[in-house]
Amino acid sequence: MKKVIIVSFLASNILFGANFPNVDAIQNSINLPKTVEEKNLENKNNLIEIDGKKKYAPIMIDDKSGKKLYIKNYTFEGNEHILSIDLEKLTNSFKDKELSFSELQNIASLITKEYRDRGYFVARAYIPKQNIQENDNVLKIAIIEGNYGQFKLTNNSYVKDFFIQAILDDAKSRDDVIGTNTLERSMLIINDLPGVIVSKANVKPGVDVGTSDFEIETQKTSFYDGYLVGDNYGSKFTGKNRIIAGLNLNSPLQLGDKLSFNGLISNGENIKNYKMGYSFPLMANGLKAETSYSKTKYDLVKLDQTTPDGIYDGYTSNIEAGIIYPIIRSRIENLNISTYYSNKKLKDYYDDSISKNREINNIKIGLDYTKNYSLLGFDTYTKLESFYTLGKLNIKDADSKELDKNGVNTQGSYSKVNLNLESEMIFTPVYSLNTNIKTQYALKNKNLDGSEDFTLGGSDGVKVFSDSEQSVENALVFNVEFFTKLPNISELNHKIGFFYDLGTGDMSNSSKDTEFEKRTLQDIGIGYYTNYKNSFTRLQLARVVGGQDIEVESVGNISRVLLQIGIVF
Repeated sequence: MKKVIIVSFLASNILFGANFPNVDAIQNSINLPKTVEEKNLENKNNLIEIDGKKKYAPIMIDDKSGKKLYIKNYTFEGNEHILSIDLEKLTNSFKDKELSFSELQNIASLITKEYRDRGYFVARAYIPKQNIQENDNVLKIAIIEGNYGQFKLTNNSYVKDFFIQAILDDAKSRDDVIGTNTLERSMLIINDLPGVIVSKANVKPGVDVGTSDFEIETQKTSFYDGYLVGDNYGSKFTGKNRIIAGLNLNSPLQLGDKLSFNGLISNGENIKNYKMGYSFPLMANGLKAETSYSKTKYDLVKLDQTTPDGIYDGYTSNIEAGIIYPIIRSRIENLNISTYYSNKKLKDYYDDSISKNREINNIKIGLDYTKNYSLLGFDTYTKLESFYTLGKLNIKDADSKELDKNGVNTQGSYSKVNLNLESEMIFTPVYSLNTNIKTQYALKNKNLDGSEDFTLGGSDGVKVFSDSEQSVENALVFNVEFFTKLPNISELNHKIGFFYDLGTGDMSNSSKDTEFEKRTLQDIGIGYYTNYKNSFTRLQLARVVGGQDIEVESVGNISRVLLQIGIVF
């Protein structure tokens, strides 16, 4: 009977009331620090300019010879990548006119420019030898779009020659005509590989007529990189102060692979997490695989004055494997599709006896889209992520399963969708606006296990509240922050931000949980952010607004200070 009571306690948190922490939210607070993630992506889209690329020749000046030909219309040959109807728009104003030779050359230059503007940077339009009168005064304009010749690779990186060469050759297999979309894709996919970066690219005339060869040179990046971060983002029940560290080995097998080690520990060692991961390319088109194993152990402390520290503890282990494919890869627009399988095991203990034992298997399919563009005349970056998760929860101990069946009923199959939208709009070099919207919805009116819930609080949510304040199936979190860059101090870049956060959520099915209360959490605050060489700091002060009280941690307080300091190497 005692065990049943304990299971009921962990399932509904009624023994200590509403301020008992949600232990399943612990795992949700363990993520790669956002600033580290941003720094890792900082140089991914940087690409060297191609030497030897001919710029568009300016429109020629009339040679004043006076000789003119009557041109009724125009035809085009060799144009496979731009339709004739589009080229005709460039020549419509020159129909039914007498034109000099230099004016005809100007028309060819306009067509060449159109090709260059569309990314076909070696294409050329010219006027071939012809008898215009015999062609009923219709002028033929020929286009050489330019074909790939050879890629001549000089490789000084950690990645083996054959694989980099295969990525370059993939550009030819996609389209034999030289274009920014195919060449840029291949060069960026090379840069995405750990241990290599394209350092030089030069285009030269090819052996065959109408072809161009490319001389590509690569250099090695650092064999290792990593980060060390300290923050106070943790829970008072597992230790507020945390140390997070990560180390990556880049291309240890010289295949563009990466071996990663990450860990987290809180003060008092009340939460410990480690993760090992390995990623490697599968094909030259950018398809890659990832696999990882992680484990988190927690001990709850400071529950109340009568409960011994560490009497409630548990762990989560997770094995994950997936594949990612870049459908679109360019400097301004990217679209990735991914599929992941996850096996998660969760065990909660009371006084060294298992009180809840469960296993979750799921498959997650996702799309990740980013784009840089101009909106209302302002430089804008947008990122959109969408995921569909299909899984199954197996509660292994009979007592917990029975309580779940008569309660929130999370056992069995479930599915959910997540949608995240992030946008940055730069008004001036000084002022910018960041907005984030994160949502989750559980399908078929199904309640989820706590580890699959959405957390409204935390450093990425409504900041003044902890991660364990409110976890629900169906949720929306909105963050907006207005940034003002401050004048640099030597190499110190710093800025202040004014933010507002809102989070609201509900259970998918609360018919058997009469104590559940739908809440809308809000806060406002100010932040100060610095970057100095490879180090960074984030200092934020958040204050409750909207009437909702802090109920789980720091009960009675109305504000929270968040501090994170880190170094990336």
